[in-house]
Amino acid sequence: MAYLVIAAALRRIPGNLEEAARISGPGTARVLGTVTLPLLRPGLLAAFVLTLVANLSDFGIPALIGLPERCTTLTTLVYRYLASSTTSNPLPAVSAIGLVLLVLAVLTVLAQRKLPTGTQLGNEGTSMKLELGAARIPVLVLLWLWVGLICLVPLLALATQALLPAPGVPLTIENLALDNIIRASTSPGAVSGIANSIMLAGGAAACCTVLGLGIALLLTRGTHRSNGPLDVAATLPQALPGLVVAVGWLLIAPMLGIFNTSWVILGAYVMAFMALVVQAVRAPLASVSSTLEEAARTAGATPLRALLDVTARLAVPAAVTGGVVVLLTAVRELTISILLVAPGSQTLGVAIFNLQQSGDYGGASALALLVALVGILGLSATAALANRRVDK
Repeated sequence: MAYLVIAAALRRIPGNLEEAARISGPGTARVLGTVTLPLLRPGLLAAFVLTLVANLSDFGIPALIGLPERCTTLTTLVYRYLASSTTSNPLPAVSAIGLVLLVLAVLTVLAQRKLPTGTQLGNEGTSMKLELGAARIPVLVLLWLWVGLICLVPLLALATQALLPAPGVPLTIENLALDNIIRASTSPGAVSGIANSIMLAGGAAACCTVLGLGIALLLTRGTHRSNGPLDVAATLPQALPGLVVAVGWLLIAPMLGIFNTSWVILGAYVMAFMALVVQAVRAPLASVSSTLEEAARTAGATPLRALLDVTARLAVPAAVTGGVVVLLTAVRELTISILLVAPGSQTLGVAIFNLQQSGDYGGASALALLVALVGILGLSATAALANRRVDK
């Protein structure tokens, strides 16, 4: 998440500013410290806020790693309240914890808006190439070691556990088998979780694509005074912890008559992820000149038809890309699902969590490996299509 935000901010830094600094005499390190990093401050701050809010609301990691070691976080505490059979009415305590997380998230976002954000820049020129000289090889090795340790080693460990018949079995070619993967992917719980996740994630992606496209069109082309509140309402859920979203839907689901159904999970998904499509569509639309719509209106089209036939069509690819990201994100989601799960609505993330909690580490690893591979392939394909569209 931090990489994507910071990389996007780096692309917006005009290379001519860095080149002008280099012409004045300073070296690469000084240009980075006095020009690039100050201009990158908004992106760094946004990455910090997003990762802070995301980790405040994360459930899967502290549940799988922290609970066995009696390390409790706010999200796992909420799960304990809801899963406990000794607490007759856990919602007041759960609501209080959700309110604490809500306040923390809102304060973080407000603090980000109050801090100076630096100069607003656009895509002007090509960014300066970073010349490392003799330090290139050591830096490259250190970066690959860091990425390997953080990203690749856990995936290799996951694959190893999925291919071995049981924990502790020596890693040899003779012991490798696909039994865990076949058993985990064909078990009734996994099949139900896969079907529910595909249905809910697909429904959320479709809803978010349509609603996000409409909201982005209103925000970029509309001039009504309600655009400000609409902008806040559409983007605030992105800054809210998933736990807050789930607790909110727990409270309103009985009023809507959808408590203990799949509809409540779908509603929470749409609320949590719609901002992804809005943000994906908003930036491309902001760069599209209104002269195309004016030309359509000159040819006799009504304002609505010009908006739909010209601007909306140009924004559809970005909306579809955002919808794919929503699909891949919702398929593996756990924090919202674990709190809103009902009989018959178990999702893929919940299925993996239940396998892990029951001690079936091979099955959990196999199912998690399949999710990871599908997610990597899906995001890679989405990124490749987005880059191809940008190049065109």
